[in-house]
Amino acid sequence: MQKILIIEDDQSQLTLVKEILKRKGYVSFAARSGETGLSFIGDELPDLILCDITLPGIDGYKILNTIRNNPKTAAIPFIFITAKSERQEFRKGMELGADDYLIKPFTEDELINSVNSRLKLESVRNKKRLNVIEKLSESDVEENGINKILIHVDSEPKVIKIDDLICISAVGDYSSVVVNDGTKHVIKKTMKWWEKKLPEKLFCRIHRSTIINLNFINKIEKWLNKAYRVYLVNVSKPFIISRRYGSKFKARLSN
Repeated sequence: MQKILIIEDDQSQLTLVKEILKRKGYVSFAARSGETGLSFIGDELPDLILCDITLPGIDGYKILNTIRNNPKTAAIPFIFITAKSERQEFRKGMELGADDYLIKPFTEDELINSVNSRLKLESVRNKKRLNVIEKLSESDVEENGINKILIHVDSEPKVIKIDDLICISAVGDYSSVVVNDGTKHVIKKTMKWWEKKLPEKLFCRIHRSTIINLNFINKIEKWLNKAYRVYLVNVSKPFIISRRYGSKFKARLSN
């Protein structure tokens, strides 16, 4: 059964929305502040979020921005409930990634039609993602490493070639990858995963949190304390090769 989170500080409005959703067979959860709403999302991912803009503490825009910048929650359909109808308010919300707006007062049909259409669209997107994942697992994964990887761009799946990865910076469970087309993406992969899967002939670890593609090295220069700096193609700032990884790096270049 699909779960909907309602973030609304007006108790009468909150009660009304919950009753409508209940009659239509949805399970709903309520939060009367932005802090409570974000806490709920961290504990249990909803299938859709209905959120007022004007809230005590964290407002709706900050909630949406937080959700869209977290890989775990970025694809959740998000509908604003608001009394604001000015053009700039719509524009701001849509730029942050809102899926729809409901202007107070709205009818039961307007609420349900918006919820149903967003959940249906997300269902179609999920099927597309699964199809891409299945194709990737069937044909793109090699026995001793990988030659492609699945990422999500604006909640849509995209397969990129491992050869096109310029560098990977991993912190905890997540990694930031820079691709040869100039784009940067965050995906849920650890440093241990990358070290195990990436082909050694092409990639080299230069720091406890950084791996680079040797084919994209533009320039190397000596740095402080016998360390080195390496400049990569299409990356503006150089990386420092720590002394711990320096000898291994030089050995790789000499091969």
